[in-house]
Amino acid sequence: MLKWSLTQDSFNKLLMRLGSNLDDAGLEYERIRGRLIKYFEWQKCPDPEELADETINRVTRGLEFGKEIWTSNPLSFFYGVARNVAREQWGKKETISLDQLGPGDHNLRQHEEVSEPEKSRDEEFYCLEKCAGALPDAQRNMIVSYYFGEKSLKIHRRKELANEFGISMNALRIRAHRIREELEACVAGCVARKPE
Repeated sequence: MLKWSLTQDSFNKLLMRLGSNLDDAGLEYERIRGRLIKYFEWQKCPDPEELADETINRVTRGLEFGKEIWTSNPLSFFYGVARNVAREQWGKKETISLDQLGPGDHNLRQHEEVSEPEKSRDEEFYCLEKCAGALPDAQRNMIVSYYFGEKSLKIHRRKELANEFGISMNALRIRAHRIREELEACVAGCVARKPE
């Protein structure tokens, strides 16, 4: 099977879906690409810009093959594709040879027992990922965006989220609180069910 590559024609088809004129479409494209880069940074993926471009290419390829993908907010669809791209990255295991390690790194936890607090944190993290994965896409994206960042970045992001949803900051806090309560209950139940 031949590998698909982006052409000017397929890129123009994407732009036509993003705006009524070339200027608006270009601005929307840049906004979406910027948000995708942030998403991959939040997910701690290597090379967020490359992954953002891969996501855009996949959406464009879908259009090229006649796929109808649009919702009222194209960014939501791009996020759905980005989640798949991120999952693929998480599934890749990078192997490092002993030659690549420094002299003091050869004993890295080879025969160490994992402490109880570490084991507990690992189980909680596993359960959190499982519970977050069960949330509807909109709720999962909102809660990740709500808690992302430090101080002023977090405040700025929350204002953007409230504007995006067309709600007040207080309503956004209430929604986030409800989602968090749901996640906490799910994680507690999951950890309680995990065998020792």
